[in-house]
Parts: sequence; C-alpha cells; structure tokens
Amino acid sequence: MSIELLTYNHKEKLTEAFERSHEKISIISPFLSEDTADYFSSLIKRKQIPATFVTRFDHEAFVKGANSTKGLTKMLHAGVELLALLDLHTKLYLIDNRTAILGSANFTASGMSKNIELSLYIEDEPELLDSLQEYFEELRDVCREQETYITEEKLKREEQLVKDENTSSKYAGPCKTTAKPFGAKMPARDDELERDYVQELLNPKINYDSHCWIKFEASSKERRVSGQPYTFHNQNGIYMTRFSEARKPKRMHEGDIVYIAVHSWDRNGNPAPMIAGRARCHAFRETNVIPDGGQWPVYLELYDVAPCAGNIQDGICLYDLVDALGKDTYTHTQGGGVPAESIRYSHRQQAYLGLTEKAEKYLEQIFKPRDKES
Repeated sequence: MSIELLTYNHKEKLTEAFERSHEKISIISPFLSEDTADYFSSLIKRKQIPATFVTRFDHEAFVKGANSTKGLTKMLHAGVELLALLDLHTKLYLIDNRTAILGSANFTASGMSKNIELSLYIEDEPELLDSLQEYFEELRDVCREQETYITEEKLKREEQLVKDENTSSKYAGPCKTTAKPFGAKMPARDDELERDYVQELLNPKINYDSHCWIKFEASSKERRVSGQPYTFHNQNGIYMTRFSEARKPKRMHEGDIVYIAVHSWDRNGNPAPMIAGRARCHAFRETNVIPDGGQWPVYLELYDVAPCAGNIQDGICLYDLVDALGKDTYTHTQGGGVPAESIRYSHRQQAYLGLTEKAEKYLEQIFKPRDKES
C-alpha cells in the first residue's frame, strides 16, 4: 500500500503501470497527443484488454492542436471506447483497480515529459481506489446514457473542419466555424441541490422544504441484481440507510418519508435507478456513526419499512417518475429554468434529493409494498 508524489517522472510511472496491466485501463484526460495515442493503441492491441478514454471534444482544442483527431482515430481502431464530456478538466489514470495516477498531467507528450506537473501515484489503497473507480464510472455512465460516443464519422468530420479552417485562415484571414463542443453534460453536483435559493426568491409561493426524500443506494459499479427482492439494511436490529461523512442527512426530519432507490436494471434490462423501498426515518443524530464503517460510516435510522412488491425490477423506475412529473419531481427543480436533461440526471453524484408534494402524492399512489418488515 503506497502513495507517491510524481513530479518529473510521470511517463516512467505511467508506462510501468500500463505494462503491468492485464484487466482494464480507464483514462480521463481533456487532451491527447498523437504520440501518446500511438503508444497506447499498440499497448491495447498487444494486451487485448478493455480500455475507456473520456475526453473533451472541443473544436477550438483541435484547431490549436491541444487534442488530436488522428490520435483519437488510432485509439478507436485499437478498440478503445471513446467518450466526450463537456467542461472536463480531470486527469485520472486507473489501471486494473490496483493503481491510479491523479493530478495535473494530460495524456500528452508535454503532460508526461515536458510540463511542470504534479500528481499522486496510488497503489494498493483499496478504499481510495474504489472511490476513484466509482468517480470514473459516474462520468463514464453519464456519457453512455447521453450517447456521446466519439465515432469515426465524427472524427472525420472534425478533421475536415480543422483543415478547412486552417486553409481559410492562411489565405483569407481568420475564419471561425460555428462548431459547438460535443459531449455529455454532468448534472449539478451541489451538496445543497435540494434547495435553489435564486428560484426561492423568484417564486416565494413555492415550498422548497421537503418531508419526502429519495435516497440512493449502491452505485453504477455495484448494481443490485434486478431479479431479487430488495431488503433493507439491518444492523443489530436497527433498520438503516448509510451515508458518507460529507453527505450527512442533516435536512431530514423526524417522521419524514424516505424512498430508497438502488442502481439496478428495469424490467426491460436497461440500467436505471429503481425505487425499491419506502420507510420513515428518525431525525439524524451526530452519534449515528458505525465504527470502521468504511466509505459510509454515517447512518439514518429507519422504521415502518416496506420493500416493493416482487423484485427490484418490479419497483418504480426513477426515469419514469421524472418523465411523468418533469420539473415537479424535485424541490430544487420547481419553478422551471432547469433543462429536462438535467432533471433526468439529477441523481448523479447525489446521496439524497428532496421530493415535491406532487411527487410524494404520485409515489404514494403507485408504490406497491410487500408486507411491512416492522
């Protein structure tokens, strides 16, 4: 188990980790150079392991040479999954869920060898590596769900745009295309997402407080089996749902309704958050801590628990709820002004979200519980 500081040896350490890999490689880097793409493409062809590369697809970056269509094309031909994400700035390299490099260095020749960069080299630190893997998968899944795959057709089109612009600039002065950045858009990640204070000022009649919540359990990495019944976590006779230290449920009140949503699959086999249980909660107390609780040491005590009838796939798909209610789903989306796509993916990076009275009544009518466990 080790964490090491990288300064001028990024290329050496990353190459060593890549050469040891035998399971999978996952990379997030806004920029790519053709020479690093050459090496990585040959590595993936040689090792025949799955690889995913999340990057920016910004026309201006291609024009300036900060990103490389030729490099991306080579990686695509090697079998690397290419995904585009807007506003990307993260640089993360994950190898076999055993090694990670996290810091400032892009996957470019300059980032690896020339620039003044600073990163952490992490090896055999299970909890930290799991958190980084979960972070990567959240970004990856947003790209997949919004279908921002970088295809050969898209790369050819972009390469032609760059050629046309360079030719036009050379002979007729500056010329800028109207090409917009392509990529998935991450939902808001504010810890106080449940309450939009600007909307509250603009819409004083709207009630932004909530006494009904949706709590998310499991992750896209650890989806629950859809064909099994949901069971509430019970420790020493106490029903509970768990949180990280940073996401304590301080806004939940005594007696509030809590709907539990787990990442799983719906009846059609599509990945989706499924509302699989309902309960009431006691008010959160700072003493609600599980010793050696890992990533989720904080808990909220539940009572009057009721799993959904049947299996998890028989619960309520969160996307169906959002499609039915739109901006009236969550307290933070009331009053309009939030794009439909952002509402649909509001659950990303969130531990829990406040539901509106309309959503509470809607769920009360359609949620079908099994016999209560307590």
